[in-house]
Amino acid sequence: RDENNPDMYTFTPNRIKDNMGKKDSRFASSDQQDAQEFMTFLLDIIHQELKTKNKNDRNTIIKKLFFGEITSTVTCTACHKEDSTINPISSLSIPLNRQERRFWITFITKQGKDELTLVDVPIDGQVGHLVEAFAQKHNEPLLFYYVLVMLPDGEVDLNTPLSQITGDELIFMEQEERCDNIRPKPLEKPKTASTLDNCLEEFFSKEYLEDEWRCQQENCKKKVIPMKQLKLRTLPSILIIQFKRFSHENGLHQKIETFVDYPLEGLDLKRFLPSSSSSSSDDAIYDLIAVCNHMGSIFGGHYVAYAQDLSSSKNKWFKFDDSSVTSVKSSEYADEIISRDAYLLFYIRRDILYPITSL
Repeated sequence: RDENNPDMYTFTPNRIKDNMGKKDSRFASSDQQDAQEFMTFLLDIIHQELKTKNKNDRNTIIKKLFFGEITSTVTCTACHKEDSTINPISSLSIPLNRQERRFWITFITKQGKDELTLVDVPIDGQVGHLVEAFAQKHNEPLLFYYVLVMLPDGEVDLNTPLSQITGDELIFMEQEERCDNIRPKPLEKPKTASTLDNCLEEFFSKEYLEDEWRCQQENCKKKVIPMKQLKLRTLPSILIIQFKRFSHENGLHQKIETFVDYPLEGLDLKRFLPSSSSSSSDDAIYDLIAVCNHMGSIFGGHYVAYAQDLSSSKNKWFKFDDSSVTSVKSSEYADEIISRDAYLLFYIRRDILYPITSL
């Protein structure tokens, strides 16, 4: 029970973590794990156990709240016939376009050895963000304070915008003494940001597949490069959106730091439903109720969550940072809740939200 508010209770999720570790060894240790994988596994466990306990009712509360359906339609580019499949979904995993700039860093140690490292940073960042990313990649955060950044014509200040640097090669020199350089200013939201609407438009747009496909129509049977399109068929009560920030391509493991602007309320998905859908406009509008942020690199980091108190009519938000829970001032919503660190978004359908808030 909360000492400051007797009507509120605190909850420590240690038992959930322990039980998850018993179900899957990935979650038994204290190593960093993917929040999306953890959440999907947790929901699936609850769903399966509820089905086992009540074999006559397979439509569990998990399925009712978190599951929708998506239609995948493949179109033959020769005969234009369509082949559609319907699959259940519990989240949408949205690819992100990289808005970053890549640098090759030659790091010269105090012993005179040099090594080459590839680092990606936000395109609108500063030199200091490049140093921070380099230090994180080497898992040595204190290294930030002992590095001088050099170009052929001399030392570079940490607050120098990357836009003022030509080329993609820099030299970092490790120093014996701590440098006096101050950390760069926090990255602001870029003026021309990606938006969730843009990402969804691209996700649900038609695209050509990379591999050949044989049409199954009797009067065609041609091998073609087909066209594919996804559409939502039924909408979940709670929509989970994952930004695919972790990239594993060509042996490179990287985190995509692209900032995506997303609405606190009024996310309209009507246009991604089939034109024949019977859903009303209100049934396709969602409001944000929680965000899971990931800060750090692909090799290590920290999760912080923001969640709205749905039992309150005052639109209260709270920040969950390990054992610390603090309220978020309404004046800080735009800066705190809408962040370039956003990894998972939780939206509730508006026609579901109102009955909850009126309880």
